[in-house]
Amino acid sequence: MTGDTGSRGLRIVLADDDPVYLRGLAIILEEEGHEITARAGDARGLRAAVADTLPDLAVVDIRMPPTHTLEGLRAAVEIRRAHPSVGILLLSKDMELTHLRQLLEAGPRPPPEASATRGSGRGRTAVALTLVLAVLGLLAAKCPGDKAAQKVAVKAVSRGVTSAAPFFVRLGTDIALGAAIDYITGEIEGGDPGLYGGTRDAGHCDKAKLVEYLEKPENRGKAEEWADVEGLDGIGEIRGFVEKLTPVLLRADTLVKNHDFRKGRATAFDALLEAGIAVLVDRLGNPAVQCSCGNPLAAYEKDIDEADVKFDDRNQKWASYDSEKLVKVKPAPEDEPVDVYQLVDVENPDAGLAREAGSDGTQDEVLPEMPDPDDPSVTPSDPTTPTAGTVTVPDVRGQLLADAQPALEAQGFQVTTFEEVTDAALPGTVLAQSPEAGTEAPGDALVTLTVASAGTVTEDPTPGDIESGAADAGTGTADSGGLSGGTADGG
Repeated sequence: MTGDTGSRGLRIVLADDDPVYLRGLAIILEEEGHEITARAGDARGLRAAVADTLPDLAVVDIRMPPTHTLEGLRAAVEIRRAHPSVGILLLSKDMELTHLRQLLEAGPRPPPEASATRGSGRGRTAVALTLVLAVLGLLAAKCPGDKAAQKVAVKAVSRGVTSAAPFFVRLGTDIALGAAIDYITGEIEGGDPGLYGGTRDAGHCDKAKLVEYLEKPENRGKAEEWADVEGLDGIGEIRGFVEKLTPVLLRADTLVKNHDFRKGRATAFDALLEAGIAVLVDRLGNPAVQCSCGNPLAAYEKDIDEADVKFDDRNQKWASYDSEKLVKVKPAPEDEPVDVYQLVDVENPDAGLAREAGSDGTQDEVLPEMPDPDDPSVTPSDPTTPTAGTVTVPDVRGQLLADAQPALEAQGFQVTTFEEVTDAALPGTVLAQSPEAGTEAPGDALVTLTVASAGTVTEDPTPGDIESGAADAGTGTADSGGLSGGTADGG
């Protein structure tokens, strides 16, 4: 490529997932004398287009499929390292200087000879200015200024209801929080004491099971999509990434970007997770995995007041829902990652648990009182010393629910149940319990039972399957047998 680009315009690759916007931008730039060498709708297409055509410039939307978080930025960083002579223009409705800094630090500046062949001086400045003005004009049309009128559809995800197209069948269990629910609202930093809850039962989120599943050769396609959503450089990084995650329970209805697995790809959707849902959080406190189905999670990008929460027949409005009490987690500072999470003990809400980041919860230190965001330095007590007024939780595993539930309630415990599809036990058999047998718990503590259920789970159902499943199975609390938590194959 030779010649003075100041007189002939630029060769440009465009990347945005909005085809109408992409076409409009191409028309404007071509009318200004620029050549559009390729258009791309996602980050993979962008990288391929740049490698094939080696343009003067790549115009890149920061947020692109599949997660609509930072795929465009990551691709731009890779392009800058691989093709330093290609200029980059990032598009975003958000003013984030960190994005610009990441791009500038990504690789070497173009060599002098490359800069010379691409033009300089007034002609090139005029070309660049024309391009930027054209892009800004179209961005203004794409992003209307009346923010109050904008609403974002957010799918409600109820506690205990499995995703319709999960990455994993069942990785853990959710819990009905009762008095441990926190009616906070707003943007809360991920490391704040008391934001999350927990129990000392590792069964609520099995990290080893998730890694084992994603490392199986037959699940490679899922693993690649899962790793891409989590921002990993391939499936080889999954094990190390998961080992650093920490299981917690949401104490408030929390906004996230969730991902189903449909037709071989991760499909992003904005979601509101009900309090009591078990998640894995990263070292900055961001929810990273939904434990009941293994779905990867990312940050909710919009403002809280833009959320328009949608309930359906299978994810029905829960009793504690309050549209004015929604939480959006913001990450802790990168230079101050969370070393210890101070959690509310959901089985004894007046106390707390100190959980080291990356641990499974079985070695938590007991805090004598509920964590207070304004007083993060609570001294742990001896976790082996029973608290006054506690009762030893009996072992009800292997019993039928019809026998186990009355036995627990006779000792004052509250009981909640979740179904797990299995052929290894008779329907109605208790497969697992939390707290574990032998644990000292308050007499009125909540005991969660995982109960065997007959049936099958479809990993990637068609829309027709989903509708018929909802119509046939229904949702909510079952008959006098006491099973609750929705259907096993839907959500």
